Amino acid sequence: MRVASTGRRRLCYRRGFRRDSRGVVSVVGTLLALLVFFALFGVFLTQYVPLWMSENEQTLTTQVETALANLKGGIDGQVASQGPAVIATPFPISSQSIPLIAQPTAAAITFVPPSPGGGTYSNVSMKPGPGGSTGAFFENQTVGTVQIKIPSRYYSPETFLLENDAIIQSQGNGQQVVEFPPTLSVNQTGSGYGVTASLIQVTGISTQATGVGTQEIFSHFVYSDAFTSTSAAGTLTAKFIEATFYPCAWSSFVTSTFAQAPSGFSSHYTITAPGSCSGPPATSYPFKVAFTGLTSFTLIWAEVHLVIGVGTE
Repeated sequence: MRVASTGRRRLCYRRGFRRDSRGVVSVVGTLLALLVFFALFGVFLTQYVPLWMSENEQTLTTQVETALANLKGGIDGQVASQGPAVIATPFPISSQSIPLIAQPTAAAITFVPPSPGGGTYSNVSMKPGPGGSTGAFFENQTVGTVQIKIPSRYYSPETFLLENDAIIQSQGNGQQVVEFPPTLSVNQTGSGYGVTASLIQVTGISTQATGVGTQEIFSHFVYSDAFTSTSAAGTLTAKFIEATFYPCAWSSFVTSTFAQAPSGFSSHYTITAPGSCSGPPATSYPFKVAFTGLTSFTLIWAEVHLVIGVGTE
């Protein structure tokens, strides 16, 4: 017997996405896009910005070194040839920036004119004096300095100093070197030794310049002269004193210069330098070089007037 089964037809309906579900997908997609953007932006800030700005600050340091070399070269040329009357040297005082991301690094140029309380001076003496005079020749002058500080944030901070015709570079405590040296030479004639040294005074008004772009430094030649003392018997004595905040830089320069002199010259000089070079001293240190038994000593003495910026004097 056939049994008929009865029942309801089961109907299947496909559930569609509700409108609010499509909104959730859009939000999730936007958040994922933002996460990707912030991840890439974070990599840019932590990796590329320091590298980019480090290159910009390194370029600024190199440009300042080049400008200082040009300034010193111009001054040396003025002293050697008695002119020209004025030479202008452009100095960069800021690095390149990253638009909207990183500001440029600004350097500061400071000129400290000679002053009795400035702490830095140069002293040169020799006996007998020029022309065979029996008295001692003595010259003492306070020294004007040009200092350029580069407070780099991504590259090594640097300080440069123009002092008595020498360019000194300082990087942190204990790292100081004479990059562009003044005139200091030793010559041998037979068994006698002669020394030539320079003492260039820079004068002007106290000035500080910072900002962006470049700044001009004008060197006005004032005068130069040379004083030579001789002793055929090899009994001439001389002394050079540089009161400086960077005695270790001067000591390294003089020591390396005299190391290249004729071997017999080592017994004709003594150096008085600080015992350690852990950092610039709190006050200026009188770095001394004393010469004995010379046949000649020549001092190149000159004065140059510096002006930073246009219309400042």
